[in-house]
Amino acid sequence: HHRRGEDEEESDPWNKTPIAMDARLYAYLLKHTREPEVLRALRVETAALRGSQMQVPPEQGALLFTLCAMLRATHVVEIGTFTGYSSVAMALALPHDGTLTACDVSEPSFEVARAYWERAGVRGKIVERLGDAQATLDAMLAGDDDDDGD
Repeated sequence: HHRRGEDEEESDPWNKTPIAMDARLYAYLLKHTREPEVLRALRVETAALRGSQMQVPPEQGALLFTLCAMLRATHVVEIGTFTGYSSVAMALALPHDGTLTACDVSEPSFEVARAYWERAGVRGKIVERLGDAQATLDAMLAGDDDDDGD
């Protein structure tokens, strides 16, 4: 039996502490991460906004792109779009008829994201869902979501 104790956090496989990287290792990772210009520009713009810590870093955007491409994803549901960095990265990997349903509660965030979806040439792949993501997911699962972007 494993008793829940103070040392459990260290041995718990679900403890999601970040991987420690020194500055040299992280600089190497970034040097070898491909970041399209549109994502770099969005990252720079988002860095000046309140809540910028919610944006994923370039290497995570590259990972999301790679996963979508490897899985040959045709539809992605994103919970929490913020300014659109992840959605742009993933939508770039989708086929021309692929869709990404972007769920967020913030219209101002969608305003920033829309500009970059357009700039990246993926606007036609995006279906916006403004409001509670749980309600959106429930509607999608129930088949009540017409996926037409309204």
